[in-house]
Order: sequence, then C-alpha cells, then structure tokens
Amino acid sequence: MENIAIGRILSSHGTKGHFKVRSFSGEIEHFSTLQSVNLVGNGKERGFDVEEIKPLGSDLLIKFKGIDTPEEAKLFSNWEIWVDRAHAAPLKTGEMYVADLCKCRALHRGEIIGEIASIMESGACDLLEIKGKGGKSFLVPFVDEWVGKVDLEERVIEIREGWEFE
Repeated sequence: MENIAIGRILSSHGTKGHFKVRSFSGEIEHFSTLQSVNLVGNGKERGFDVEEIKPLGSDLLIKFKGIDTPEEAKLFSNWEIWVDRAHAAPLKTGEMYVADLCKCRALHRGEIIGEIASIMESGACDLLEIKGKGGKSFLVPFVDEWVGKVDLEERVIEIREGWEFE
C-alpha cells in the first residue's frame, strides 16, 4: 500500500465538525469512494473513518467519525488528507502525481546536477526545487520550455539548455 496526499483541510465548517477541503488535483469525484483516510499535519498522523462527503463548489465538505464540534475540527486546519494511491484522482495521458517527481534526479547537459527536493506552487506554474550536489538549491519552472523528458521509471528529469547551475 502506497499512500499519497490528495487534499488539504482548509477550515472547520458549520457546527457539527465538518471540514472544508480542497482537492490537490482540482477533481473531487474520487473523494466520494473514501471510507477512511489518514490526516497528516504538525508532525502527527491520525486515521479517521469518513462519515459524510458533500461537494461544495470546487471544494468539499467532509465529516469524519469522532469529530463532532467546530472546535475539534479546527485543530486539523491545514492538515493533509492521505489515502492509498488507488483512491487518488485517476491520471489522464501525460499527467503524473507531484509526489512521483520528488527524489528524481535532475539531468542537465548529460550530467546529474542534483535531486528534486520538492515542488512549489507559484502563480504562473509549479516550480521544481532542485537540491544541487553542493547543497545549493535551484528553482526551475515546471514548463515545457525548461523541462524536457520526465522518465519516472528511471527517476530522471531532464532540465533543458538555458539554465546555468553553479
């Protein structure tokens, strides 16, 4: 079983312990099959059974068994929702999970220059944080202009010409 983060708790909602949740993929249909989840945040992890899920525009309202007040729900604000990969949003052709990019080696001009440490969201596009061999980090826009072939089997991501890493 391989777990993956599929959403973030934004806030408590209402008076009965519901959560307002944002899907990381932007899709919400796959949430409807969830029976249990792990919540991860503040260096902790807690498992919960799902009691109710309702769409709320592009977000969701979720109620977990055992969380019955807004005060209890508020304790989990900004925690991530983790599930088995089988319950994540299905991938379309050319799509990949962000989690699969982390720990890939970054290749530039035929040489490994570092490892993908994280993916950061920005206004225009996602950014690959590459931790270089010397410990220095670089940010590269995750767009076709700057990123070439992504080989998840070999765990290598090609950084196109134009970047200078020192």
